[in-house]
Amino acid sequence: MIENVSVDELAGRVSSTVREKLNNKKIPLENLNYFLEDIANQIKDIEGFKAKWAFDKEAFLKHETTLFVKSLAMCTYQIKFDNNKNVFIATEVRN
Repeated sequence: MIENVSVDELAGRVSSTVREKLNNKKIPLENLNYFLEDIANQIKDIEGFKAKWAFDKEAFLKHETTLFVKSLAMCTYQIKFDNNKNVFIATEVRN
């Protein structure tokens, strides 16, 4: 329980918000960091908790990033680069 909200409820709301903004989106190379940071800031504004995208070594090798809220993993996205279109495509990783 996090301040009267269950972890599952928070994860569901955060995942839904992120999915709306990120899943299967084509993001220009120069905008990727800004785009992810903007989503984290929106989650903070909506939920009131700090959100941060994290890349660890294993995730980097799989081209993945995970959004953490209150040190808890909320959702993971695979970020692939499309050379032909010069954009990143983000796809939600379902566990």
